[in-house]
Amino acid sequence: MSASPSRFIELGLTEGISTRVNELGIEIPTPIQEQAIPVVLEGRDVLGLAQTGTGKTAAYLLPLLQRITENSSSGPRRAKALILTPTRELAHQVATSIRDFSRGMAIRYVVICGGERYSGQIDALKKGVDIIVATPGRFEDLFAKGVLDLDTVQHLILDEADQMIDLGFYPAIRRICNAITSEHQTIFFSATMPDEMRRLVDEFLTDSITIRIPSKNVAADTVRQKAVMLSGPMKRPYLTKLIEDAKEEQVLVFAGTKRMADQLSSFLVAEGYSVDVLHGDMRQMIRTKVLRKFKSGELQVLVATDVAARGIDVTGLNLVINFDLPQTPELYVHRIGRTGRAKKTGMAISLCAPSQRRQLVAITRHIKNTMEIVNAIGEPVSLQDMKDPGKPAPGRGRPFRSKGRNSKPGSFKAGSSKPGSSKPGSSKPGSSKSGQARSAHPKSGKPNPDHYRSDHYRSDHYRSDHANPDQPGPDRTRPDHAKAGPSRNGGSKKQAPRRNKPDNAPRGFYVEPDTPPADRPVKKKDKSRKPKWSSKKKADARRNRERQNAARKPA
Repeated sequence: MSASPSRFIELGLTEGISTRVNELGIEIPTPIQEQAIPVVLEGRDVLGLAQTGTGKTAAYLLPLLQRITENSSSGPRRAKALILTPTRELAHQVATSIRDFSRGMAIRYVVICGGERYSGQIDALKKGVDIIVATPGRFEDLFAKGVLDLDTVQHLILDEADQMIDLGFYPAIRRICNAITSEHQTIFFSATMPDEMRRLVDEFLTDSITIRIPSKNVAADTVRQKAVMLSGPMKRPYLTKLIEDAKEEQVLVFAGTKRMADQLSSFLVAEGYSVDVLHGDMRQMIRTKVLRKFKSGELQVLVATDVAARGIDVTGLNLVINFDLPQTPELYVHRIGRTGRAKKTGMAISLCAPSQRRQLVAITRHIKNTMEIVNAIGEPVSLQDMKDPGKPAPGRGRPFRSKGRNSKPGSFKAGSSKPGSSKPGSSKPGSSKSGQARSAHPKSGKPNPDHYRSDHYRSDHYRSDHANPDQPGPDRTRPDHAKAGPSRNGGSKKQAPRRNKPDNAPRGFYVEPDTPPADRPVKKKDKSRKPKWSSKKKADARRNRERQNAARKPA
């Protein structure tokens, strides 16, 4: 027997478990495993803080399996451990680790997560299990049905607790922790420490030991990080270039949204790559099938979102590409943690547009400035030299464009963009200085009217309440067709009185009640004139009369 198992035996594990770990290729325990395994074997509450990919799963699973085996009884199996994970994929990954580590042991486990039938999970619980691996949502559903019995739970483990909080499971975690009333051991493992995490620690951990693995970087040291600054239209061609440079090695591409993930998948398929997509809207059966194909090497490229990619553990994954930057630095750490696992090297490349400079600055501060930043041709770029696109300087915005009939009244103002401004150059009536002519429309020689009461009635109902003595030209107070002239009755038509808009009237088109003047003759409707009926109307009327006459006849 090699000397490697003795390293795990020194931590307190049995020879059988140590040998099994060595057979799986784990020869030397990681720092988190060296510190956590002895404490978990003692039964103490533990708070473990370490990056993704540092061996946290084995740090709590190996001592957990040993304690369950030592305390096993001959009676019916009842759940002794509950492991909560943020996503279905991570739950199945933990279940796979249990299967590998417990080979040769009489350990039963069940995975309870969404996207799968209730009946299979309920049947497994009724037969009896030792370990429950679950996501908070489905676990609460079965607990509400009365299927789960938590009276015998002795170990509660929260894996990736910060991710569960980010996904909105903080209230569910509190309810589940309060539902376990028996005396038990509580273990929290996390990569970060948000405020909600601190509240959970203060509320549910008793006499706990905090294990913090220091690192030069928040991300794993085995991951080389690079950001490429380029515009949005250049991202897709550059993505294909990176995949070509990978030389048929597997690539994991992160997209910001489900829609973008679908679009990128379709684009890469059209380019001739072996690609599939993974996001939260897919059924669990399809997600499991896609993951299996990617792990087996059938797919070269997998396009995924943050939620769906949690729990992806592919041996030998060397390249992770962030097509879109994540919303938080913590999500960035979890993304790049898919590569560089088990002390193997990996590469993480982020495609960053100039508008995402602030997000990139936050990420570099979080990972302590260990990222190489270059442009599209590989030249180094400094974040201090990059211009942060913001609001344009005054007077350097979008040039004026004529907006046509439906534009807002008074939208063009020379020298002032604020309506109602009293500064020189404002086109609001009464705001121009004495002796200063109002601005003319840029595309015609006509003067710019003060304001229209309605754009809809501009051509037929134009009336202006403000005469412009400074502007030469014809009288525009009324349209030409409405001026005085001979009437259709042959008499002289008087000028209609001017209708002024009241001061308290709302802004917009104002029309007074249409009351004709007393001296204007009112044309009465000639009721003796019969309407012209079409042949169809005559036929319909004839049929109606026939039906009425038939109804009046006695039976």
